[in-house]
Parts: sequence; C-alpha cells; structure tokens
Amino acid sequence: VLHYGLAVFEGLKAFEAKDGQHYICNPKANAARMKDGASRLVMPEVPEDIFVSAVTEAVNINREFVPDYASGGSLYIRPLLFASGPMLPLKATDQFSFVVSVTPVGNYFHGNSSGVSAAVVELDRAAPRGTGSVKAGGNYASDMYGLELARAQGCDTSLYLDAQENKYIEEFSVANFVGIKDGRYVTPDTRSVLPSITNDMLMALARDEGIPVERRPIDFCAEIADFTEVAGSGTAVVLSPCARIKHDGEEYSFGPLRTLASLKERLERIQRGEEEDTFGWMHRVPTTEQEVDIEPERVLRRMLCAVSSDELLQQTEVAAVVLGGGGGVGVGTTSAAASENDNTTTTTTTTTTTTTNASVTNHLLQ
Repeated sequence: VLHYGLAVFEGLKAFEAKDGQHYICNPKANAARMKDGASRLVMPEVPEDIFVSAVTEAVNINREFVPDYASGGSLYIRPLLFASGPMLPLKATDQFSFVVSVTPVGNYFHGNSSGVSAAVVELDRAAPRGTGSVKAGGNYASDMYGLELARAQGCDTSLYLDAQENKYIEEFSVANFVGIKDGRYVTPDTRSVLPSITNDMLMALARDEGIPVERRPIDFCAEIADFTEVAGSGTAVVLSPCARIKHDGEEYSFGPLRTLASLKERLERIQRGEEEDTFGWMHRVPTTEQEVDIEPERVLRRMLCAVSSDELLQQTEVAAVVLGGGGGVGVGTTSAAASENDNTTTTTTTTTTTTTNASVTNHLLQ
C-alpha cells in the first residue's frame, strides 16, 4: 500500500440519539460502496455482515468517545481496506487488512457557518474512466495541490470541472456539489465522482417532500449564476454552504441555505432519533454483549487474523483490527512479549499495536 496506494476506505458516523442509544448511519450503504471500490482495485471484497459487525464493534468499545446528544457532535468511523502483504512489483498480493478507527468530530468547516469560498482550479481531479468514482486512497492525495491553488486565491476549498471538456461541474475537494436552481435539487451526473451516501439520502428526502431532483451534467459557465443555493455534501460536512465561487476572474455569490438547510435538518433529526426513520438508515449499536448475534471468539478472530484474499472471498474470515481514535481503546491489543515471541507482522497506530498472526490470536483467545 505504501508504494502503490492499493487501498479503499469509507467514512460514516455514529450518533447518540435522543433516547440515549447509539446509532450508526446507513452502514450497509458504505459496505456496498467499499465492495465496489475493492472490485475496481482488484482487492477482496469485505462481506456486508463483516463490515457492519466491525464498525458496530468499533463504536461499541469506544462508547465513551461518542459525543453526547446535547453536544450535537458525532463519532466519525473510518474503515480502511489495504494491501498488507509483500509486493515490490505491481502485482496481486494474498494478504489484505481491514481496519476500523473512530474519532469524535464536530463540523468539518468549523467557523465558516456563513459559507465557504471555492475556486475553480485548472487541474483534473479524475479521468472519466479512472478511479474517481471509488473511495481510493490515492484520489485524495491528488487534491492537495488543488487546495493550495484555491487557498492562494483566498478561498477555502477547490472546485473541479470535468477532465474531458473542462466545462461541467465535477465536485468540491472532499464533497459532492449540490445546489438549488429553479426550486429543484440539482447535483452532477458523472462517472468520475464518488457517489456521496449523504447526497443520496438528501435526494431521497427531497423526493419525499415533493422537491424535483435532477442528477445531470451541470454546465458551469451557462448555469452557475442561476443557482440560489450551493453546498458541498458528504459524510464529514453533511451540507456545508458555499457563499461564493471564483472562476476565470469572475466571482459568483449565493444566498444562505434554505431548502437545503431544511433537508439537512431533517436528516439530522433522523440521525439523532428526533424523527422516525422511515427509510431504514439507522443501525442501532447493541447495548449488551448478549444482543450481539456473533460468537465472541469469531469476533476476535475477525479483528486479529490477517487472511488470504481467497479466504476472504469465501467469506470465512477478515483481518479487521478495530482501533479507537482520540484516545479510544483498541480491541485485541497485544503485549510486547507476545510480539517478540512470535514471528509476526505488526500493524501500528498511535493507540494500538496489533499482531496479525493466528498463533498470537489463539494465545489471546485463551
């Protein structure tokens, strides 16, 4: 992974609801998106049940770090699937690791409640037949320079146009472009942009409220001045208002969010248990071990065993190391003595060192 960026990851959130219970928002959608990304990068796909059980356990063992209901915060969950076997030449490897980390978060663009500014940058984010539509690790490294160009123009973030014609809106740096034009919810239809699960949920809410939804190409120069509301949509930002966009010497301004703000508020009410979840998005984190319909030994083996891609494709085991962020507690932490006594491969983070070796796993299970 360090040489070739062979990795896909996800982002989702857990919330403390009004009833005091903890819920994860739409994990099955993230599981499906990670499977699509893994397939595109010729990696083993993490089965939905293993993905959901891993993120659930990550939240369960880090409950103390879930911001309380009154704070309005959330616990950000970062599942990561990466090639962990030896591979100096560019070729398939038989070892992959699936890691889940969590950390408490607030608003991504904190301090910009009036709206962020964006600059259209003269760079290509992703080619139409490239990997822009999957959440691959390398996709985001390419945006670092774009962000620098935007900030050099005095803006907060970057906005990309399509690579083929440099005409149609693609996306903001880390968020889908969404806007209101003529009373319609409009977002780009493109093969080179990651489909935002948050955007999908907002579109479902818009349709439910009778707001016309258009997913289509958006000609920047021909249409941008006609948008009354513009925002970036994604797990981290939910909906971040965009106050102005700079492009080719021109500056376009937009009003405060009204229709979009109403949709965002409704989604947040569902996430926090203030409104009934009629869409089936919220996954409750069990409050006791007895409620978890998985054998404890199998849970630990999932967390600690690195397995071959063939085994993973057979849905037998997955290397799922569940770690805590922001001071969280990791499951399956090994002692230094155990690591020294076994010939193992180690995965290290700031909070936990975990060995991916069956003999060490058996030692821990004892």
